[in-house]
Amino acid sequence: MNKDAPASRSERRQAKAHKKANESARSKSPKPTKIHVEKSTEVKPVARRRKVDGVTIVLRSVVGAMVAAVLVFGTLAAVELYASLDAPAQEHAAEVLKSVPTKESEDAASTADEGADDGSAAKEVAAKRKAAPDPKDATAGQAFGSISSPLLGTQPIVKSDQTSNQATQEIIDTGVVAAYESLANPGEIGNFAVTGHRITHGSVFKEATNLRVGDEITATTNDGTFTYRVIREAVSTHDADNSMLDSNPLGSVANDDRALMTLITCGQLWEGKWIDGKWRTIREVVVLELVEPEKEQGPAAE
Repeated sequence: MNKDAPASRSERRQAKAHKKANESARSKSPKPTKIHVEKSTEVKPVARRRKVDGVTIVLRSVVGAMVAAVLVFGTLAAVELYASLDAPAQEHAAEVLKSVPTKESEDAASTADEGADDGSAAKEVAAKRKAAPDPKDATAGQAFGSISSPLLGTQPIVKSDQTSNQATQEIIDTGVVAAYESLANPGEIGNFAVTGHRITHGSVFKEATNLRVGDEITATTNDGTFTYRVIREAVSTHDADNSMLDSNPLGSVANDDRALMTLITCGQLWEGKWIDGKWRTIREVVVLELVEPEKEQGPAAE
């Protein structure tokens, strides 16, 4: 049979019925559901924020209050501790001042009007000079004079062994200023180096970092009263640096004939830094130069 010949009427009916059956079957089958995905540039949080109930809020408030209380009481306790360390040291320093020459007593003796004064000022100076050793004869642990300035007040000076940091620490813990015995004495060429606490134990050098170029400090001993003037304000270093104890703390060799004074104290509380794997505390160093030695001795000791 020729495939290209026209189909008979019966064949056309069968083809039409078959097509209709197929269409009916397709209409009864479920249509696939199309999922529409909305594109958005907004980043939404993955986890939902949980609601905080009343109990949690109360607990957080209580914990916060407890932490605040610990901080407040801790600060008050620290202040109380510092005060407890300051008071005994200040009392001790006041006692030591009674037995060493001071600028105030020397000035009172030299300016007293003989007609209006019974000589008590001169007697006080004489007694102090008799009790205190001369600077060159003073040994470690002996008080021999005082330093004085508007910022620092009047503080007694005690000789200290330069080779023992522990001995120096024990001296300044009593509320006095320590002067290194192997270095220059007040008024001498070289380095008159003194050290004292800035915080606690009398806080003798509390205002040391506020000294400015031109400010003056006097040192009074049996040799007289010597005035030093600040030529370099406080510079920060650390406790492993001993250059401030050289004969010239400025590091210059051109002016080694100068009479200098070096004031050494600590930095802020717990202030320090790591150097070569070790924790080093900060030191503040002020350098002064002698400007006017006064050699007047006043009344001789009886």
